[in-house]
Amino acid sequence: DASYLYQFFPSKRLNEAAAALGIADQWSMSIFYPGSDIDSCVETAAGQRVLMRGELPMELYQAMEARGIRTVNKAQAVQTARDKLATVEFCRKHGLPHPHTVELTPTMEQPPLDYPFVVKPRYGKMGKGVRLIENPEQYKQVRSEENLLAQEYVQHSYGRDVRFFFAAWPGGTDFLCVSRHSASWLSNAHQGGHMSVFSPHDELVSMAQTAFTHSGLDYGTVDFLFADKGGSSFTLCELNACPGFEELERATGCDGARAILTRTLECRP
Repeated sequence: DASYLYQFFPSKRLNEAAAALGIADQWSMSIFYPGSDIDSCVETAAGQRVLMRGELPMELYQAMEARGIRTVNKAQAVQTARDKLATVEFCRKHGLPHPHTVELTPTMEQPPLDYPFVVKPRYGKMGKGVRLIENPEQYKQVRSEENLLAQEYVQHSYGRDVRFFFAAWPGGTDFLCVSRHSASWLSNAHQGGHMSVFSPHDELVSMAQTAFTHSGLDYGTVDFLFADKGGSSFTLCELNACPGFEELERATGCDGARAILTRTLECRP
C-alpha cells in the first residue's frame, strides 16, 4: 500500500510541486522496499528521469545507471556523501578543511584522539548514533561496535552549524544558506534543532560551491561547523545527498520541493 506517500511530508510536497509545475501527468511515485526486485524497478523506470530519495541500496543506483537511466542524484555522488570516510578523502583531495577523522577498530585499546571526541556511524543519517565521548569508560562502551568513526570535536560549533542547500531556487540562485541551532550539542532537525536564514561570507560561499561542484551532486547540502566563536572560520562537516526540507521550508518560506523537482527536470537524460 503506497497511499502513505501522499501523506509523508517529502513525497506529499514533491507531489504538490509536480502539480504546480504542470507536470503531474509525467510524475509518479513508487516505493522500494527491502527485498524488492531491482530488475523490475529498472524495467519500470526505463526511459525516464528518476529522482532517488531515501536510504536506497547502491545496487539500485548502479543498475539504473547501467541501463542508461538518469538518476538524481548519481550513484558515485551518493556514495561519497553516504560514506563519511569517503567524505574525508574527498575533502583532502580538494583542499577543504575537515575535522580530523579516523576509523575505529576493536583493537584500538587507547582512543585515537584526545578527549572529548565524537563517535559517529560511517554510514550515518539524521544524527542517529552520534555521540560525544568524554572519558575512557564511554570509549570502552563503543570500542566493539562496527563501522564507527572517531572525529575531532569542534567545540566552537556546539549546538550549531551552517547548511548550504543546493537546488534550483527562484531567480537563478543555486543555494540557500541557513544556520542550524539547538540547545543540545547536536543541531539536526531530527534531533530537535531549528533553522534560521544565515548570511555567509564570501570565503565560506566559495568553499561550499567548490565542495558541491566536485561532489557530483545534482542537489543536496554541504554542511559546515563553526571553527571559531565569532563565525569567521569554518570546517566542512559532511555532504548530504538526500536532505530533508521540512524545516528548511518553515524557516525560509521557500518551496524546497519545487526547487528539488525543478533541478531534477534540468538534469540531462
